[in-house]
Amino acid sequence: MGILLVVVVVLFVGVMWARRRLSHDEDFHGEGFTLSDLRAMVKAGKLTEDEYNRAKEKMVEAMHRAQERQEAARAEAAKRGTSRGGPLI
Repeated sequence: MGILLVVVVVLFVGVMWARRRLSHDEDFHGEGFTLSDLRAMVKAGKLTEDEYNRAKEKMVEAMHRAQERQEAARAEAAKRGTSRGGPLI
């Protein structure tokens, strides 16, 4: 029983260490850059206006494609008579 407790504690500490090590950047949101992030980079001189505008265009295009996919999925769900995977009531 004592050995099992020691193994569990060691694994817990290892997982906590790994999580802390892997999430060292607290500012990272996981979804990439926002327009605000890009504007700050331009202000700091890390991006040119041209680079900012190209990145902004790509972000807007990606947003439109994602919205189109979402609308297509909703239309398909409505066609099947389901909403969010479940039957319509």
